[in-house]
This record gives sequence, structure tokens and C-alpha cells, in this order.
Amino acid sequence: QMPIHRVCELNWSNPLYFTLTVGATYILTTIPDRLGDKATGKRTLAVVLGPTGALLAALLLMAASVFVAYQSGFAALVYLSGFALFTILAALLIRTSAVVLLAAKMPLLALTIFAGYHYPGYFLFIVALLIGTRIYYRQRFGVVYPRLA
Repeated sequence: QMPIHRVCELNWSNPLYFTLTVGATYILTTIPDRLGDKATGKRTLAVVLGPTGALLAALLLMAASVFVAYQSGFAALVYLSGFALFTILAALLIRTSAVVLLAAKMPLLALTIFAGYHYPGYFLFIVALLIGTRIYYRQRFGVVYPRLA
């Protein structure tokens, strides 16, 4: 077993970590849309498992990502997933839509910051994507989307 010593390295040779983390985050993003998805016949995990089941599935995937990051020796990824795991636990215990949204958004924000640290050009892409998406949703639907807070 490798000790955790690589604080700010990024290891693309083990995609399992990112698969688990992004999978958990995706599940979390389906929870706020559950009622609309159900009404339109979509069968997302949040529809099939319900909010509690989806939170538990996300918790399991995020806990696995903590383990994979630890086994890989990447402290920053352990901390990132550990923080996300904490937000999922909070969503399970507090059970408000605001906490569920926090649990969904914080891992995305943390992964984006981490990736941007290693690849500064990624920040430019994200900023352009956010601006373009906001313009599109405002003109097409008259809403402010995405909301970061």
C-alpha cells in the first residue's frame, strides 16, 4: 500500500476514481429533478430509488472514491471526496432541498477547481461554458441557469 504523499498531483492513470466521483455527483443531480423526471416518464436513479435510495447510492460511490484515492496515494483527492462524502451524509441527515443541492454542487465545484489548478486553460473553458449556457437559457426560456449558489 502506498502512503498518501502526493498532495497536488493528478493521476489520470486510474480513471476509477473519477468514474466513482462523477457517478456519485450525477446521481445527486438527479434528485432535485426527480418529480419532473417522474412526471415525464424518465427513469433516473432518483425516480427508481427515491431520494433516500439515490443519496445512499451516491454515498456508496463517493465512499468508494475515497478508498480508491487513498489506495492511489493522492491526498488531495482523498480530501476532495471526503468533503463530498460529508455533504452527502449531511443531505441524508438534514433532508432539505438546499442541502441536497449543496451536496450535488460542491463536488462539481471542487473537481473543477482541482482540474483548473492542473490545467489552467480548463478554467477558460468553464467560464465560456457558463456564460454561453446562461445566455442560451435566458433567451430561450427566460430563466437564470445554471445557478452556482
